[in-house]
Amino acid sequence: MAERKAREMERVARQASEQQPIAIKTAIQAFLADQSARKLLAQSINKSRFLLETEFGTWCDSRALASLEDIGPAEMREFRHTWENASKSAHRKHERMRSFLCFASATAGCKGIRWML
Repeated sequence: MAERKAREMERVARQASEQQPIAIKTAIQAFLADQSARKLLAQSINKSRFLLETEFGTWCDSRALASLEDIGPAEMREFRHTWENASKSAHRKHERMRSFLCFASATAGCKGIRWML
């Protein structure tokens, strides 16, 4: 019984180490598709699309960040410093980013962004 459990743990660890990094653009598209599938209001989806594709995607491209594993607390702070919003708008943006990163972590099993959770 213990040997079987040890083998299972080794198999899971091996599979986790074999996972390819998830591209930021792929994660963004999956998140937006999930929002559409949940039948969120078009206005809400458009706000997420603008934040993630236009602002975050462009920012990541300018810094050569290609996968979710490239994003850490320092990068998120740097990205937040680019926002020129009032406090309530910045808070909503922060919550959208948090929602995106939680979604990416949960669906992709991305261990690179677990710091955020």
